[in-house]
Amino acid sequence: MNKTLITGLFVYPGKVGGAEIYFNNLLAGFLRNKSEDQIHLLLNRNLIDQYDPIVNQFSIDFIDVKQNRVLYDSTLPFIHSPIKKFPVVFSPNYVTTLANLTGSRSYVTTIHDLQYQHFPQFFSAKKRKWQYFAHINTLKACKKVICISEFVRDDICKVYGEKYRDKLEVIHNPIDFSKLDKPAKGGKFAYDFPYVLSVAAHYPHKNTLSLVKAFNIFNKEFPQYKLVLVGQLSKNLVGGDYASYGAELGKAFESNPNIITTGFVKDDELAQIYRNCSFFVFPSLFEGFGMPPVEAMGVGKPVITTRCGSLQEVTLNKAMYINTPQDEWEIAEHMLNCHKNLPAKSLQAEKLSEEIRHTYCPGNVSRAYTHVFDKL
Repeated sequence: MNKTLITGLFVYPGKVGGAEIYFNNLLAGFLRNKSEDQIHLLLNRNLIDQYDPIVNQFSIDFIDVKQNRVLYDSTLPFIHSPIKKFPVVFSPNYVTTLANLTGSRSYVTTIHDLQYQHFPQFFSAKKRKWQYFAHINTLKACKKVICISEFVRDDICKVYGEKYRDKLEVIHNPIDFSKLDKPAKGGKFAYDFPYVLSVAAHYPHKNTLSLVKAFNIFNKEFPQYKLVLVGQLSKNLVGGDYASYGAELGKAFESNPNIITTGFVKDDELAQIYRNCSFFVFPSLFEGFGMPPVEAMGVGKPVITTRCGSLQEVTLNKAMYINTPQDEWEIAEHMLNCHKNLPAKSLQAEKLSEEIRHTYCPGNVSRAYTHVFDKL
């Protein structure tokens, strides 16, 4: 049986946020479809004890990644000779073997977004040039490029040209709701107060600063509420220069004792936090997909988000939408309205959860990937 090699060298557990969750959820989907024997993983030996245990359900090759993983993924045929036995090589995170080194294999790569084009101020000139080169190489080298939303596909065609459209395959992200159905019991996240939740690493485009300002307005009317912010702090993020934004965000957190930042949390703890929140707010300025609001909808919580990027698409046009996401007064107005109509909003959200779960079921999504691999 021909196997597809999936390179997970981009995964640095706990540091690459949504891309890591996407990788693990996709593996969960292959397991549900009993297609794990068609998949072979390539992982970093130095992180062998840090990966999600799900990787152990697959056959694996390990290599010692001693420098930036980009060097390895870009030159796979040189640094990993067993690649020759795999007819299809899949990279889940935008870096593809250089076009002139691909040989007879078919390459498939996921491009999650073109964030560097929309927020260049947070990327050095060197990083922007690299992103451009990596995307162009992917578009040239791959037989198929996976886009995680219609928005991303259209964005790629707008930036790099319509000539690539036929290569672009839209497959929405898988979301493993089974992890959110097993909440922790007790512990430090068993909050006994009402709270508004947001889940996002503290990248500038997540617009957390506007959310904090909006919560301060909301909190004056409803002082019993707290704002819980789950996600990696700016100082722990990779891929850009976020120091000044992180400092500004830190000051905003200190201004209100009702704001709680958790940093990275484990799956069962995240499930507990989702389950007990009153409602969810995700005021992002840009998303290639945006898993947190979909997760919140899947556990039956009212969701306030924006129309930016893919968000209206992936929330099936069934959330509450902010039109001007950097206007804290508009965000606050949505929060106040949601709270005042919470019983009705919650009932509506609970009815919607089944549709969300079916749409993003890992089994359904991974089946679409297998179909792409099989055709190649």
